[in-house]
Amino acid sequence: MKAVTRLDQERSRYALNTIKKRAADPKAHEYGQYIRKLPTMILMNGYGQAMAFLSGKGKDQILEDVAKWLLDRLPTKSSTNVATGERLLEEIFSHWDTRDYRRAEQETLRLLTWMKLFADAFLPEAEVARHE
Repeated sequence: MKAVTRLDQERSRYALNTIKKRAADPKAHEYGQYIRKLPTMILMNGYGQAMAFLSGKGKDQILEDVAKWLLDRLPTKSSTNVATGERLLEEIFSHWDTRDYRRAEQETLRLLTWMKLFADAFLPEAEVARHE
């Protein structure tokens, strides 16, 4: 049981540090919006499709943040050791079998649970237009 608790603590620490780092970005609210939506996107559309969607929308920061956490913890077959969003997509679509794919999906959802909590705490919401 201690190994599970320790992993969850590491996951939460990584999520907190990542969100605090992104809070200084001028587009922090947009990053937070996608972090909040991503778990639902994964469950509704599938893991690979949700990750490809982020790439297509130019949300490479999120892909790289997930990749840095995930690629150190799962078996990889890519020729490069750099944890990037591109490498994550390569693993998802070219290398992982069903078991690795499901494990990656579950680990990403666990990470996003923490990232979403910290995004709510540290990242600004979108500006609400005021009518005066």
